[in-house]
Amino acid sequence: MRFSLAHRFGMPSWSGEDTPASARPPRPLTPRPVVSRAVGQATRRVRAGGRVARQPTAQQRRDARDLLRGSIYDGVTFRVTPANQHYSAREILNFCLDLGELMLTAGADTRSVEVAVVAVCSTWNLLPMEIDLASESIYLMYTPADGQPIVTMRVIRTETSDLGRVDRLHRVVEQVVLEGTGLAEATRSLSGVAQLPPRWGPQVMTVATAVLAVSVALQCGGSPRAALAAFLLVCVVTEVSLLLSRRGLPAFFAAGAQAAIAGAFATVAIYTELLTAGGAAASLAACLVLLLPHASIVTFGRDAITGFKATAASRSIGIGLVIMGILFGLQLGLSLTRELPVQVDPTDIRLHPLGLGLAALASAIAASANCIAQGSAARVIPAAALACVLAQLVLRGCLHAGLGNTEATFLAATALGAACTWWAARQHTSATVYAVPAFCGALLPALPVADSLLNLVAHTPNSGWRLAIAVLSTLSIGAGLVMGGLLATGGARRVVRSRVRSLDTAIERPERTVESPVPSVGASGVYGT
Repeated sequence: MRFSLAHRFGMPSWSGEDTPASARPPRPLTPRPVVSRAVGQATRRVRAGGRVARQPTAQQRRDARDLLRGSIYDGVTFRVTPANQHYSAREILNFCLDLGELMLTAGADTRSVEVAVVAVCSTWNLLPMEIDLASESIYLMYTPADGQPIVTMRVIRTETSDLGRVDRLHRVVEQVVLEGTGLAEATRSLSGVAQLPPRWGPQVMTVATAVLAVSVALQCGGSPRAALAAFLLVCVVTEVSLLLSRRGLPAFFAAGAQAAIAGAFATVAIYTELLTAGGAAASLAACLVLLLPHASIVTFGRDAITGFKATAASRSIGIGLVIMGILFGLQLGLSLTRELPVQVDPTDIRLHPLGLGLAALASAIAASANCIAQGSAARVIPAAALACVLAQLVLRGCLHAGLGNTEATFLAATALGAACTWWAARQHTSATVYAVPAFCGALLPALPVADSLLNLVAHTPNSGWRLAIAVLSTLSIGAGLVMGGLLATGGARRVVRSRVRSLDTAIERPERTVESPVPSVGASGVYGT
């Protein structure tokens, strides 16, 4: 018989193996705790790949900082500043709302906005918080430990493409997250970005867009005369678009009016023998391709892949309406000039693209012009031009290897997205600043659009469907840019971490004095609608 420690002190022992079961006192009937399936799964150890890993708890899954997983700020040690001790939580939330609104209206994707807001709140110690980015609104909720939750909301009513503003906003976020800028100073920087006018004037941006049209027309086999016609045509339709937008006309009708003018111009040019059928198709294709919402296409692909389904669905509706407006306007323009005796035989016309050297040069010029048209800074132009040449080389190599146009475009966009993501991290800016001008200069489907336009003018069966497929192939560009960004995020994250380490070792930061809070950007109304 084994004796327990209780037997040595004169107490009865029930731990012996030879003690009859009937002599043992019954165990108390305590009910087992009811554990939900979610909690049970969260605390269960799962063996996978030879290692024991614990599934995250419900609280860990709701931690806002977990939303930074996979971003450039994943694993970065934030310079946590107790901003919520000197400023109210509502002032910090208003700053985040202003930041998110400015980023979305400038053309940033939803994932970038989420990462920026969560990183700022983590730096200013405003956790736990919840963020929800719907199709046209931003919701933020902060739950203090000893108080009622604070919920704020902002509606996004406009959306443009201003890559220069995206660049400046990214720098404001890095100042807060990596350099520890306070709320008052960051609010002043944000207000300065909101009040800045566009970097380039409207006439300069119109000419830059027309230069981009010249490059696209040459890349799809157009003659110098066709390139000049594309330049003039884009200048006219751009001015028409500005006139219609000032009158409050929706984008659907504006795109339809521009496409109708372009279609009628091509028919008249063929009838008057100003252009050949191939030259007219090249100039018309350049105009129609530039009417596409390029920035929205890129952000749509990123939102759909990263899980923002509501925002992606909203963007897809806008993109689809613009494409429908283009196709409707083109058919209207061709119908208005149907009485002209124009005979086009697409089987006798061959549009030959430029050689590799000339195509690379044209792509670099197109990317440079598109940087100005999108409002980027002059320092962005060299890197965007080099990235455009890289995409052109990968595209031609894939086509030479026998891949289809869609597959080659996807792989070229993947290489472009990886290069832009890594270089943007080194330049402390967003990858969108380089990716959008570069893909517009090298990857736009101008040649398939021009070929389908020839069949449409000749009234070939199913020519409209072929044109729609050629236009919708631009969605593969967005998917490729997202894939390239995911592949290069690790390298970009290492660049950010090295910058944080250099700041930690080289900068002796003095104690900051508490500054008086300033009104938020939205509250002061410095940037209207």
